[in-house]
Amino acid sequence: MQGKFVFTSIIKEDSYSRKLFTSSRNLTGEQFNATIGFCRRSGLLVWGFEKVRATLLKEKAFLRIEALDGSDGEKLKLDSITIVPVLQSLYAYEMAATLGRKRIVHCALLKRDNKSVIGLASSLKEKSFRLAKFRMAA
Repeated sequence: MQGKFVFTSIIKEDSYSRKLFTSSRNLTGEQFNATIGFCRRSGLLVWGFEKVRATLLKEKAFLRIEALDGSDGEKLKLDSITIVPVLQSLYAYEMAATLGRKRIVHCALLKRDNKSVIGLASSLKEKSFRLAKFRMAA
């Protein structure tokens, strides 16, 4: 009887850790999306291939956010324009939910002359890396 009890407690413990892992990953994604939403509301974010491309050509992008499931060809086209940091830890539907669209693959954080852009960029990088770690562990 003792062995059966140990086995069921291991199953319960594994179930709890799985639930904790899943909710931590979801919360991290929500925090990342909230920061993207804040960038949009403050007028520091452009999205869509053509808008991001134009921003990169004018060298006004501080960093890019790309969907994990986006087209590799389009990503390569944007990579060839200029070198900026690229964050890839969300899927297109997750990015779109924040911006009220169906699907968004490309976003860019605009350069400005104030420190708030640097703070937002470092916050986005930190949250993106944290989410990527969760996704790699899953």
